[in-house]
Amino acid sequence: MCSSNEKTNEAYFFTTTVSDELKKEDFIVEFFTYPPSAASDDMPIKITKNFDELLDFIEQLDK
Repeated sequence: MCSSNEKTNEAYFFTTTVSDELKKEDFIVEFFTYPPSAASDDMPIKITKNFDELLDFIEQLDK
């Protein structure tokens, strides 16, 4: 069990896609747990579609 001031260390890996169909300021980054679990069915735990969403996710990890 973690106290409120302890951080849980988790590892993630990510994939990204480049496409001409996306706007210049948009992108897709999918985050997966590492190592992958058999129960995950290769589904991402988080998908970010722009820089603001990516920053929000990273800030959540720091809490």
